[in-house]
Amino acid sequence: MREQELRFQSEDGALPFRQHTEEGGKGSCSYPATDGMFGTILGVYREYLVSADGRWLARQWPKIVKAMDFCLATWDSDHDGVLSGQQHNTLDGKLGGSTSWLGSLYLAALRAMERMAIEMDDKERAEYYAAIAAKGSAKQATTLFNGEYYQQKLDSNKANWYRDHGHMNPKELAPALVDGMNYDNGCLTDQLLGQWWADQLNLGAIYPRGDEKIALANLFKNNFILKFSEKDSPLWTSADQPGMVACTWPKGIAPEFKGKKMIGYSGCVLAGLEYAAAAAMIRAGLLKEGFTVVKAVSDRYDGRLKSPFHKSAWGYGGNPFGDDESGKYYARSQSAWSLLLAGQGFIYDGPLARIGFKPVWQPDDHFLQVFPQKNPFRRAF
Repeated sequence: MREQELRFQSEDGALPFRQHTEEGGKGSCSYPATDGMFGTILGVYREYLVSADGRWLARQWPKIVKAMDFCLATWDSDHDGVLSGQQHNTLDGKLGGSTSWLGSLYLAALRAMERMAIEMDDKERAEYYAAIAAKGSAKQATTLFNGEYYQQKLDSNKANWYRDHGHMNPKELAPALVDGMNYDNGCLTDQLLGQWWADQLNLGAIYPRGDEKIALANLFKNNFILKFSEKDSPLWTSADQPGMVACTWPKGIAPEFKGKKMIGYSGCVLAGLEYAAAAAMIRAGLLKEGFTVVKAVSDRYDGRLKSPFHKSAWGYGGNPFGDDESGKYYARSQSAWSLLLAGQGFIYDGPLARIGFKPVWQPDDHFLQVFPQKNPFRRAF
C-alpha cells in the first residue's frame, strides 16, 4: 500500500490524497491533503518497523525525503515546526494556521523521519529533522493549549485564510464557505491524532503528558454525548444512542465565524475518530473514558439492533462488520486495532529485533495477546 501511494508522487514531492485510476491519470483530487502527506510518512516508518531490516526502507527513502521536503516548503517554510498557510485535509475542506490535529501529525512525521534518517546513516538529515521537531513541540504546546484542550490558532494574515473548498471554483462557493473551514476555539476529537500515531510507533511525547491527559479528559467531557435529541441526531448514529461528535464549541463560536461553514463533519459521529480518541485516552490512563467510548461504538453496531445492510451508502445500518462513515466498510474504522496496542502498551522494532509491552489495562494481571511472528527475537524489554 505504501508503494502504491508513492507511485503517484509528483515532481515536487506532493502525493495526491486520492490515487489516480491509472498511471499518469489526473483526477479532481490530485492535490495533496496535509494529513494524508504526514500519514504516508508515518505509514512508511511503521512498515519499516515491522520488517526484518532496512532494505525496503532504503528503496522508499528518496521518495519519503522528497515528500517531507514538499511539506516543509509548503507549510513550514521558516522551519519553526509550526504549520501555516492553506492546508487541505481529508475532512474535505481547507483550514489555516496552526492546529494540534495537523501539527501533532507533522511533529510525529518529523520524528519518524529522524529515525529513518538514522537507519539510512544520514546523521546530518536526522539532526535537521530533530531540530525542527523540538522547536515545533515547544511552540505548539504553548500556543495551542488553552488550559482545557488544544485549539486552532489562525494565521494572523487573513489573506492566508482559504478561499476555496476541495477542487471547487471559489466563484461557485456559497458565502458560508469563503475563508475555508476552520474550527478556531473548537474542541476537536482528532486534536491529538499525532500523539496517537507517536505512541504506536514509540516516538515519545509530542506535547507535555500532563496537558495531553487534561485535553483528553475534556474531550470526553465536551464531545461524548449519551443521548442525542431527534433534532440534533448526527450522521451515522441514531438519536437514542451515545457517541462522540467530531467537534464541539464549549466556549461558543466566535462572532466572526457566525454563519460560516466550520470544519467538515463537525456534528457527525465517526467510528474511526472515536476509536483513535479512545485509544489515546487509554494510553493516557483514562481507562473509564476510553472504554466508555468503545462500548458506545460497539452498542451502535450490535447487529441485533439494526438491519445489517442499508439501501443507501450514507445511511446508518448498524452492521457490526462495517462501521458507517462516508460509505460502508470505511477504512478509517480500522483504527479499532489500535485499542489492542494501547491496552497492551505494545511496541515493536523488527530491524532491532525488539518487542515490548507496558500494559495500562490490568497491568498486574494482563493477558498478553499471542500472535504469530516470522523471526525470533534476540531480546525483549
